[in-house]
Amino acid sequence: MTLKKKDIINNIAAKTGLKKMDITEVMCALEDMIYEQLSEDNAILFRNLFKIEPRTVKERKFHNPITNELIEKEEHKSVKITLSTNLKGMTKAK
Repeated sequence: MTLKKKDIINNIAAKTGLKKMDITEVMCALEDMIYEQLSEDNAILFRNLFKIEPRTVKERKFHNPITNELIEKEEHKSVKITLSTNLKGMTKAK
C-alpha cells in the first residue's frame, strides 16, 4: 500500500485534530523548503527518519557492454536519501 499526500494529510488530521487545510499548507511549505535547500547544496536531516543530501556525480566514461561503444556521462546533480538506523531496522527481512 502506498500512502499519497492526501492520505498523509488525512492521517495527521485524525491524529492531531488540526484542520486539513492547515496541514496542507505546512506540507506545501515543507516541499518548497526541501527544494530550496537542495538547490543551495544543503542537506536536510529528519531525525529518526532519513537524511536528504544533494550530490554532484563526477563525469565518467564507460563502455556499453553490448556494443562496446564508449559512453561519456557528464557531471550532474543527484539526491541521496539515507535511512536512519531506526528506519533501517524496520526494513530488514525477518
